Amino acid sequence: MKSNVFVGAALLASAMLGPTSMLAGAPQNASGDHQATGKPTSSTSDTSKRLSQQATDLLRHVDEARRAVDAKQTQSAMRHVDQALADRNQLVTLLKDKGQSLIVPLYSEIDDSSVLGPVLSARKGKPQPSTSGPITVDDASAQYTFVGLDLDKAMSRLDAAKKALENKNPQAASDSLGAIGTDLVVETKEADLPLLAARENLGIAQAAVKHRKYTEATAALKEASIALDTYSKGSGAQHSSDVKDLRSKIDSLSQTVAQNHSNAETTIEGWWHQVDGWFAHAAHSV
Repeated sequence: MKSNVFVGAALLASAMLGPTSMLAGAPQNASGDHQATGKPTSSTSDTSKRLSQQATDLLRHVDEARRAVDAKQTQSAMRHVDQALADRNQLVTLLKDKGQSLIVPLYSEIDDSSVLGPVLSARKGKPQPSTSGPITVDDASAQYTFVGLDLDKAMSRLDAAKKALENKNPQAASDSLGAIGTDLVVETKEADLPLLAARENLGIAQAAVKHRKYTEATAALKEASIALDTYSKGSGAQHSSDVKDLRSKIDSLSQTVAQNHSNAETTIEGWWHQVDGWFAHAAHSV
C-alpha cells in the first residue's frame, strides 16, 4: 500500500504573538524514532544561526521591557529597550556587511514529523491494519515556514517605545513594544522532498526487518532507492556520488534481505542517518 506523506510545519508566529511571551512555545524539529545527525556546517549556516540567535535576544529584551512596563519599572524597561536597540544595530551591521536584506530569520524550519498513521505504526513496531500490500511511501511534501524580524520596523517601534517611556506614557510604550510581534514577516511555501520519502521508507524497512517482515522490507527499500533516484535528478541535488553509491547498496540489500538479514537492521539504520543528514542540509536550503 503506497501512501503520500504530507508534512506540515507549525507556524511559530502564533506562539511568538501570544499574550504571555513572544518567545514561548517555539516548536522543535521532530524526526520520529531516530535522532538527526546531519547538521549544516557551512559558513552561511553558521552566520544564519548567529543572526537568528541575536534576533531572538533582541525579542527577549523586548519581552522583558514590556513586562517591566507592566510592573511600572520604568528604568528596567528603558535598559531592555536600549539593549534591544543595540542588538538591532549590531544585526544591521552584520547584514549590511554581507549585502543581505534587513529581515532576520527567526525561524525557518521544516517539521518533518510524519502524519501517516500506518507509517508511524510500522516504524514503532505496532500491529498493522490489514492492507492490500506492504506499506511504503512514494511521495513526500512539506510546508516550509519562514518567520523573520524586519529590523527597520523594529527600530521604529523601539524608538517610539523609548520616547513614550521618556514622556512617562507606559501604555504607549507597551503598545509599541507589542507591535514588534505583529510586524513579523511570515512566509510559507510547499516543497516536494524526495529525501524525506527515502528516509521514511528506510525507517519502514528497518522496522520491517526487526519484525521479520521481509516482503515489506524489500518493498520499502525499493521505494527508498526510487526516491533517491528522483532526488539525484533534481536541480538542487547534492552528494551525487554518495547518493549513487547508497542506491547501489540499497538495491543490493533489497534483493537479498529475505535470505541474508543478520546485520540488515543496523545497516539500514546507518543509511537512515546518512539520508537524514542530507535531508537536514536540504531543509535549510529550501
